[in-house]
Amino acid sequence: MILMVVSDDHGRDTFEQAYADAVKRYGTVDALFHAGDTGRYDNEYYTSICGCQAYIVKGNNDFNANPQELTVDVGGKKIFLTHGHRYGVYTGVERLYFAGLERNADIIIYGHTHIPLHQSGDKLEIINPGSVAGIRSNTKSYAIIDIQGDITKTTFHYL
Repeated sequence: MILMVVSDDHGRDTFEQAYADAVKRYGTVDALFHAGDTGRYDNEYYTSICGCQAYIVKGNNDFNANPQELTVDVGGKKIFLTHGHRYGVYTGVERLYFAGLERNADIIIYGHTHIPLHQSGDKLEIINPGSVAGIRSNTKSYAIIDIQGDITKTTFHYL
């Protein structure tokens, strides 16, 4: 199962480019996880492009009706999705880690910092795809989580 992970596009027209790149590399995307700060785009924008299930949370710059966080089961993994600003992620991911443990998550996905990160431990994985728009980091990035049974592989891609 191929999961595309994006965050922080802030209304810039870069998701379409990232999605096309993901399909070129993987052939398909089974689900989209967006960790917030979508800007001017609504959920229909993303689903109309990817045609797959989209899980999207509200970021600190969003004024939409999306939830602040979601916990979903996908591909046999429990995924906790949040923007991260409520967990102080600029100073570390400890609070986020414990929030994931409380939810029995296998994978935590967050955004907000615009910096790609992947930490894998005994209990769970923490993934930040960076900013698909390249805001602040000047690097446009997204992540792919490839779930094959009990094995997950996370790869970052740069546009």
